[in-house]
Amino acid sequence: MHKPIAAAALAAVFGFVAATTSAADESAYLDDRSTPEQVIRSYFNAIGSGQYGRAVSYFGASSAPADYDAWWRSFEPVRNIELAFGLPHHDSRAGWIAYSVPVAATFEAFDGQTWVEAGCVGVYQELPNGEQPFVPMSIGPVTLERQPVGNPLALPACDD
Repeated sequence: MHKPIAAAALAAVFGFVAATTSAADESAYLDDRSTPEQVIRSYFNAIGSGQYGRAVSYFGASSAPADYDAWWRSFEPVRNIELAFGLPHHDSRAGWIAYSVPVAATFEAFDGQTWVEAGCVGVYQELPNGEQPFVPMSIGPVTLERQPVGNPLALPACDD
């Protein structure tokens, strides 16, 4: 049985805006690219549903996993995923907007083991120029690192 992360408690203790999502709670198909957080939720919704082909489609062309088989096999034992988000940092440049979103993902395996990975997830949006088709938000580098067991949850600033 999964134990939901108490978003208000996390926000109060660790000083970030927390929002949680659970693959078990959101068993419905989710494909929402309206905000950086929603793209990330959609990505993890696909992983939690075992839809690895859909999950990898959220990556931009240059940031997809180099070894697809190794990538999806790393998620094969996952039964449930809960997410917490920090405040995203954004940067605008000619032709695109880039976001770096602090994320903590709590994974639960089918055998009951749990672990937390935290870090930054890049999300990119190309701005339409009238000459090319619309390109939806996509995920850039995902730099989540496994956290030591028993450590309090801490999200990075993701502002570089």
